[in-house]
Amino acid sequence: FLHDATEDNEVAQCHAHVNYIPPFVLQESHNDPERVKDSQNRKNKKFVRHLHQHVEKHLLKEIEKNSGMSLHFGKAQVVEDFDTITWKYVDDTDHGLGEEAEHFKVEVDVKCNSEGAFVDVNYNCIEC
Repeated sequence: FLHDATEDNEVAQCHAHVNYIPPFVLQESHNDPERVKDSQNRKNKKFVRHLHQHVEKHLLKEIEKNSGMSLHFGKAQVVEDFDTITWKYVDDTDHGLGEEAEHFKVEVDVKCNSEGAFVDVNYNCIEC
């Protein structure tokens, strides 16, 4: 369930923001966003574990497939506080475009909070 999305579509200066409910949460609520349990949030260890698995196994692969680039994010930097958890992925390789291409890095931040099941995803290409 996509709640909000914006994008700017120039390869080396691309930015996209998506706010959505992950598919594993919707599946539990029979694809009805109104029936999502209040406990599906950052404070639920099972939710956080499943969200991290979803990001690693599905979301990052979808981003790579739809970007048309070869992305290698590696291990995420995890930033936690009481109300939020954020996974920060960075790829500063040549993205399969070759040495001659304009060099930029790709950052993907995935953030969830303690207020609900919505997840914020920010995709940024930053010129180096």
